[in-house]
Amino acid sequence: MKRRRFIQLPLALAGTAALRPALAQDAFPSQTVRIIVATTPGTVMDISARLVAKQLEPQWKQSIVVINQPGAGGAIGTDAVAKAKPDGHTLLIAHEGILAIQPLIHKETAPRSDVRAVCPLTEIDLLLIVNRASGIRTLQEFIAQAKSRRMTYASAGVGTPVHLRMEMIKQRLGIPLVHVPYKSTAAGLTDLVGKQVDCMLIAIGPAMPYLAEQLNVIATTGAKRSTLLPDVPTLAESYPNFSFTTWFGVFAPAETPDDIVEIASRDITAAIQAPAVKDTLLKQGIIPTGGRPAQLTAIVQKDFSDYARVIRTGHIDLSMSELRALG
Repeated sequence: MKRRRFIQLPLALAGTAALRPALAQDAFPSQTVRIIVATTPGTVMDISARLVAKQLEPQWKQSIVVINQPGAGGAIGTDAVAKAKPDGHTLLIAHEGILAIQPLIHKETAPRSDVRAVCPLTEIDLLLIVNRASGIRTLQEFIAQAKSRRMTYASAGVGTPVHLRMEMIKQRLGIPLVHVPYKSTAAGLTDLVGKQVDCMLIAIGPAMPYLAEQLNVIATTGAKRSTLLPDVPTLAESYPNFSFTTWFGVFAPAETPDDIVEIASRDITAAIQAPAVKDTLLKQGIIPTGGRPAQLTAIVQKDFSDYARVIRTGHIDLSMSELRALG
């Protein structure tokens, strides 16, 4: 894979706004807007993008075309946006695997700098799940079993967010777990249901059909309990300040002017928080966020640092990563 441009400055994703002249625009958008989604159709990013596009079209008075451009863990779609004309008419929806983990796989020391943050979009809690036949019902029972016998966990592959998040759980809870990478989340879930592996982290959507009879949810990873699973405790209830979600954000080419980014950030945030959009997302376990460019920049930088730390502490070899996408 062709080496992309990175920089060392800690505020890379802020786009060095102080050095970039603001460009007054009489009207934005002035033509069709393309939203590149760096995954296949039907993913959280895709669902979020299409709902936002539908909500924004009447306000922007322009067509908004959502284009799925997966491949290389999202790098193909991200590269396409990075090379697009920086006028706000080509936007990217991406996740932490693309912005925070791939640079670490390439042994870089900062997140990507050829795209700049526009706004957070949505996020999802992850579930720590086990096969019901294990007899494990609580986090405390899970920890006890992990310390008393060999337990395995499934992931969608080396270097994916769920792989590294599970390594964070191992380190924070002080438990030994053996990683079993699969080619997809679905394959790992199938083997968990079939008792071939012991546990995994997963988004709520794929797990829901199995929760009634085959799987137990030990904990969720968000800062507060899931509205869809209000009786399930969070990891943070036992381990304060230990919470995380999988996030999805909007980005633009690095040289996109500040005023255009501000307009896009404001309008996309309003769209994702619109009652009809918000209700549709929440029913699917997708949490609408929105926000300012600086908020997304901070999220990316924190995740980059957190992932770098867990990789270093756990002596994790990412050389076998296949750069699979998430979402």
